[in-house]
Amino acid sequence: GFLAVFQPSASPGGTPILKYCSYLGTNSSGPAGVGGVAVDASGNAYIAGFSSNTVNGFPSKNSLQTAYAGGGSDAFLMKISPGGQGATDLVYATLLGGSGMDEALAVAVDSAVPPNAYVTGATQSADFPVHGGTAGYQTSLRSTAGGNAFLAVVAQNAATGATSIAYATYLGGMQTDAGQGVAVAGS
Repeated sequence: GFLAVFQPSASPGGTPILKYCSYLGTNSSGPAGVGGVAVDASGNAYIAGFSSNTVNGFPSKNSLQTAYAGGGSDAFLMKISPGGQGATDLVYATLLGGSGMDEALAVAVDSAVPPNAYVTGATQSADFPVHGGTAGYQTSLRSTAGGNAFLAVVAQNAATGATSIAYATYLGGMQTDAGQGVAVAGS
């Protein structure tokens, strides 16, 4: 995947200007995919997706989960401050998953300082990290064959930059479910 930031042209119908561009890959041959992008009020980009990188080549910074947990893929969340400073533009990058397949398909942010990231997607992991400061609505996987949707709220400590799970829950029944979109109505 990649992240590109464009500035609209000053003249109507003009060509946009590329302000920032970065690859989002890993150092393994396993595929990675981007499921969603959100931008906060400061211009930071939050990228949610999935990686099948089993050799821990995923860039880890201020992570709540640094190691690949197993299955076909783990979800990930990255926060990038597109300042053109190279590796220091990466504010945090964390994996999110259990021993089964996990994929983040959408992300939204709230207005907290620093913003919380609301990540949704699909999981087949009976050990998906459904913990946090607030108890989850559904704390067990109901569909072992196809998996359930999940919602995880990732918080960032303003002083240390470290990430943690503020809230996480499974969502779904006995059939295959996936969270494909998420929005935040308020703080």
